[in-house]
Amino acid sequence: MLWPWYERLEALKKIKNFDFDKQEFPKLTTYITRMHEQPAVKEVSIPTEVYEQFFRIYSTGEEPNYDIGLKSGA
Repeated sequence: MLWPWYERLEALKKIKNFDFDKQEFPKLTTYITRMHEQPAVKEVSIPTEVYEQFFRIYSTGEEPNYDIGLKSGA
């Protein structure tokens, strides 16, 4: 349930200059690294670039494309 929020950390870093201090949160950092290695996560993960594009469109007030970045067959 929490994973999608952690998946967005890289996008927030690029869009909002949010800096996640990996040294301060070593267990969370390990969790994130291990989650990226899980086959189920790899199958449904959304690339950081897609999050960036979505948030930029959303922040302008335009109607975002909620299907952006969907893999074929989804």
